[in-house]
Amino acid sequence: MNENKMEDKIFLTTIHHSDLTWQFPYEEYDEIREEQLNIVMDFFEKYPGYGYIFDQAYVLQNYLERNPKKLEQIRAYVDEGRGMLELIGGYCIPDMNLISGESFLRNCMLGREFYQKTCGYTPQCASLMDSFGTPFQTPQMLAAAGYHYLAPGRMPNAPEDLDVDAPFVWQGAAGTSVTVAPQGAGIDKTSYVTNVPVMLDEDERFEKTFTDLQKMKGNVLAYYISEVQMLDERFFKHLEAVNANAGAERKVTFGRLADYCKTLDEDTLPVYKGEFNPVFTGCYTTRIGVKQQIRAAENALFNAELACALTDREPDLEKAWRQLALGQFHDAACGCHHDACNTGVMEKLQFALSCAEDSCAEALGRGTAVAVLNPSASGEEQLIETTAGALPAGVPLQRDGDRYYFTAKLLPLSVKTFEAGCPDEAVDPQKRDTAGYCGETDCFAFDFTNPMPKIKSRRYGHSVFGQENFGKIIFRHESGSMWAEVLREVPYGAEFQDEEVCDVEEGPLFIKVTTRGAVRPGHRPISGNAGDYWPGFGSLSFKKEYIFPRHLPYFRLRLTVDFTGYNTKISLRIPVELDPLKAKALYDTPFAAVCRKPYFEVPYKYRDTAQPMQPGVYNYAKGDYPALHWVDYSDDQAGLSIANTGTPGHQMVGKDIFISLQRSGTNCQDGTMYPQPGSYDNGEHVFDFAFSDHAPEEDTAAVALGAVLNRAPVCIAGTSVQNQESLLRFSKSNVAVSAAYRDKGVLIVRAYEILGKETQCGLICSEGLSCYESDVYGNIGEKLDKQQLQFAPFEIRTFVLKMEGQQGDFS
Repeated sequence: MNENKMEDKIFLTTIHHSDLTWQFPYEEYDEIREEQLNIVMDFFEKYPGYGYIFDQAYVLQNYLERNPKKLEQIRAYVDEGRGMLELIGGYCIPDMNLISGESFLRNCMLGREFYQKTCGYTPQCASLMDSFGTPFQTPQMLAAAGYHYLAPGRMPNAPEDLDVDAPFVWQGAAGTSVTVAPQGAGIDKTSYVTNVPVMLDEDERFEKTFTDLQKMKGNVLAYYISEVQMLDERFFKHLEAVNANAGAERKVTFGRLADYCKTLDEDTLPVYKGEFNPVFTGCYTTRIGVKQQIRAAENALFNAELACALTDREPDLEKAWRQLALGQFHDAACGCHHDACNTGVMEKLQFALSCAEDSCAEALGRGTAVAVLNPSASGEEQLIETTAGALPAGVPLQRDGDRYYFTAKLLPLSVKTFEAGCPDEAVDPQKRDTAGYCGETDCFAFDFTNPMPKIKSRRYGHSVFGQENFGKIIFRHESGSMWAEVLREVPYGAEFQDEEVCDVEEGPLFIKVTTRGAVRPGHRPISGNAGDYWPGFGSLSFKKEYIFPRHLPYFRLRLTVDFTGYNTKISLRIPVELDPLKAKALYDTPFAAVCRKPYFEVPYKYRDTAQPMQPGVYNYAKGDYPALHWVDYSDDQAGLSIANTGTPGHQMVGKDIFISLQRSGTNCQDGTMYPQPGSYDNGEHVFDFAFSDHAPEEDTAAVALGAVLNRAPVCIAGTSVQNQESLLRFSKSNVAVSAAYRDKGVLIVRAYEILGKETQCGLICSEGLSCYESDVYGNIGEKLDKQQLQFAPFEIRTFVLKMEGQQGDFS
């Protein structure tokens, strides 16, 4: 039993749900919060024992930047002797489905380090309040960052036997747990509640919620929350009145969330192991450019830290990570309703991306050669893209418009240098007749007699690709809100489009086939308003560029979509020859890979493959699941890996894979705001995919393919860096490197097991480096045998690599 158990106490505190951007841009919210927090500081002075929570370090940081003289006052209130000012959470509250695990850890680290440095306080409670769904590894990520408790966000699709309004223990994929606090009872002054027969004014509402709280049994956690409004001082009058009531069963008192959590007897709490998804699947394709920019910035920051590690530098990228975290705030990543807000989000993401790219280029020096940074754990031959300013000499080059390509075998996590070449050395591909074009590479045969090709594997007797309508564009009437789809009718496809093969180019490195198509105008709906297809649809055209490397086991599709209008969702269809009854879909998620089944619009003949959901899920989720870098689909005969860059919405239904591209809902639902025209994503958007078929037992094929797109080699001109061996690598391909950077003179490496397998592996690095256990902050622990590293399924581990005898501040 918990020795700190306290009975029959109400732990009441106040909090602002601080959206960093959503209804207003970042700067306007900063001003609103300053006014809110000035009132909060006055309450601490006027009402002894008052309680308030900062649940995002950025909010406190920004307030202190505007009011530096408040620091000593805040420090005093964090001290339990003078107030109950509580610090929880990380830097800000991100969307957990749209960012990498490494981004989330850095967010936690930035927040906790700020709290410690500024107030001498290290929180034990994380906050994901209002985050839209949470992946399976959230408990292990929180535990790794140093949290023991969680103030949760939305927890969709919980099992029926789990009461998410009560405390429980949440166990992650690796077995690590956090204790989840309840959502909390509420003190409220809302004078209008939908669909009630009897109206209450604000004072009556205050009084009722206080007396309802007083009647609850046992220990109770309660919040008085506001968003952009100021906390109403009448709150204290009603608190005093309810406690003065002679018939009151017990007092309503201020208390800390942390103290409430300490009363929980964790041994008696229910245990849940799994994820909380899906929810608000419209977020995956709303303002798709934000998702693509998040992924680009994350990958660029990994590249920059690796380049610095290879050249013995300690990068100064903290501001870039902070700006990335702000751009990953949940309402920002999901897609803000207002165009001005979205502009601010994109500026922060672009800042992080530019800082990372500049840091990478600076680390690799200024000389007369060309450097190729390989941020992938793969040491196989790769097709490398570059520009005229960074062309290597002595290798075959193939030109493709303003881009150039060459192939090279690169060591994992390394730099390889070449003498500088010139554009004249590049080979222009030969044009071929487009009519009935067929071709083949070492691994694939393809037939473009029709613009949607037939693709077959040349490596296996069983081809996973369906033989009709590969790459079909699907569009449908969808007029939901920014977050949740509202589907109006069945999808439209190729029967309403014209498409043709317009270009075929064969070069020494790859074959490229380009098709162009567009939706035919003039269709009239069966019912509804006049217009093409449905009200709001304007036009849709597209270009597909298929790139088939001659000797590599994958091909790519670069898809350009040009759309005008609104109330439309656009997807890409990939047919497969997999047995739906035996097939599994494995999704890349933060620090894990999760199997998921279809749950929406499943054809009757495949009904046995569908995963049932809680009924309420269907109000907010319409088929998609989130994926980070890749999805792998397989049965007992074949497998297909699909890599993507910032295109998270995927599903497999029957023998069809659907990838959601973009959507343009107009419904006023979320926050009573109408989406503004920028959210319609009119104009051109480019989507990149890679496809690789494999035998069923090749379960790491998707991991490698994800690196082809997301951790592709980077060519930089003017380097003075010499060829280098791999910085490090793990001997097993199911152990992925999440981060490798230098800090305080040592190399910090974070890695995780990605496929759920108990694994023993070796760490290959310089002979002079010793390996030590570490936490995510680089605090050094016991020395390890580099050749005998153990990973539990999905385990995240952080290591410090340093020379024997090397001194440094590791605290």
